[in-house]
Amino acid sequence: NLNRTPLVNPLTQTDKYDHIQTKTSSTGTSPLDPCCASNGEYIVSVRNSTDIYIYDMDLVLQSGYPKATNILTSPSNASGQGDPIIMFDTFDDKWILIEFGNGNSLSMSITSTNNPTGEWGNWSIPSGDRFPDYPKLAIYKKYYVISTNEYDDAGSKPTSYIITKSQLTENATLSIKK
Repeated sequence: NLNRTPLVNPLTQTDKYDHIQTKTSSTGTSPLDPCCASNGEYIVSVRNSTDIYIYDMDLVLQSGYPKATNILTSPSNASGQGDPIIMFDTFDDKWILIEFGNGNSLSMSITSTNNPTGEWGNWSIPSGDRFPDYPKLAIYKKYYVISTNEYDDAGSKPTSYIITKSQLTENATLSIKK
């Protein structure tokens, strides 16, 4: 007969980490659509309208956070309006954040190093006359793929964007395969 100790989720033990699961963002947006990722050194949590929290592996919130994602870069293509996806690119040792951009577009932000509290580059991915809802991200060695449900008055259409990593240089205009 084994004595088992119940597992305790540290995120539910105090109000300190409650934003990840239950609290609304600073703008009161609902649903939260939270997304979290880790690279083994940091844990990054994002949610709609769009707040970013960065913790070390001891769950210590990093200085200056939380903050709105639309101030990560300047000038910014990020609207901070929602549907954020945060991932760590293990091929390039960088963080990548996608979310709604300004107008009918997506914003893609990528760190310059593996430290998410450092500099972020930012690119806009226009979607034409359709709104790019529910974005999802896949990371490959030489490119990123973003899929969306794009809406207009006629309905929705699934769309994918293929972005070659080698074109992601400062002030580059992206050539996107759609």
